[in-house]
Amino acid sequence: MNSIDLKRSQHQIVGFNYLRVAACIAIIVLHATYACGYQFRKEISLFNYASTSAVTNCMMWAVPCFVMITGALLLEPSREVSIKKLYKKYLLRVFRALAIFVMVYRVFDMITSPEGITGHGILQGVEQIFTGTSWKPLWYLYMLIGLYLLLPIYRKIVQACSELELKYFLGIYFIFLSIFPVLSGFGININFTIHIASIYPFYLFMGYALRKQIIRVNNKTNVALMIICAVLISGLTFFRWDNNLAAMETLWSYSSPIVIIASCAVFCVFLNIQNKAPEVLHHILVACDHCSFGIYLIHIIFIKAFTQVLGFNPYIYGIAGFVGLIIIVFILAFTCTWLILKIVEQIKKSIIN
Repeated sequence: MNSIDLKRSQHQIVGFNYLRVAACIAIIVLHATYACGYQFRKEISLFNYASTSAVTNCMMWAVPCFVMITGALLLEPSREVSIKKLYKKYLLRVFRALAIFVMVYRVFDMITSPEGITGHGILQGVEQIFTGTSWKPLWYLYMLIGLYLLLPIYRKIVQACSELELKYFLGIYFIFLSIFPVLSGFGININFTIHIASIYPFYLFMGYALRKQIIRVNNKTNVALMIICAVLISGLTFFRWDNNLAAMETLWSYSSPIVIIASCAVFCVFLNIQNKAPEVLHHILVACDHCSFGIYLIHIIFIKAFTQVLGFNPYIYGIAGFVGLIIIVFILAFTCTWLILKIVEQIKKSIIN
């Protein structure tokens, strides 16, 4: 790797640090607005509900960006990712987090229910680990496990493909797993299929292709695409609720062409970051990035605690209510994650010593 490539690589890693933090905040915004809309739907106007739904839908780029970062890093041919390392480091970490947080969420549900903590409730939690019937945000971990299981094969594809073949591969994915499903949602059924289960490997390969500049888009275009997609999603969301058109929900699913374009644009903007933030801000962002996985898992507990248990209704306070809720949830989730990581670190040190 020459000095220019090394410099670009370092910049891109810094961009990934910042992107994970941005995606984490976007996830909190997404879940907070969705949860409040769901919880207080009968108490608010259609305009207010459509407004928060638009914000929710505009945050759909967050998870794809997480997946693209994974692809950009782990599909890199020069990176050593043996099957042993894959299971010991990546899969074990995700499955452990899944099992722990299914039980954490289950205990929360039991504590906040009239029945309280019961043996049957605990056993139900164990069952939920394998049935995927716990809280919805955990779908991401199940999806990640599926991607990791096939990662050795995906890496072989990247190593064997020319740039043209990789572009062809991504184009087929985009047409069959994005364009066709959206058309199907509007009653235009196209019977041609490819035998691939979901859109998420597309994001994995796209992250790699964008980092390697196999696909190039200049930064001004990326910013313009972000704005256009946000305006388009917002407008379509209002149109969907004004006309009660449920079929339009596919337009902001993860396989939607609009969401794909928005996700790629956001990813590229952060990928092209050339300088670190000011020192203090950089250290704060890196600390938040270090805690991002925990923030993702913990934040939903606080959202549920505020909205469902305490009955906090941010619609009463307008935008300030939502901004306050999001900031408080982020701070609490970050603090909890930071403390847990510190405790785990101390336990590891004591075991080694």
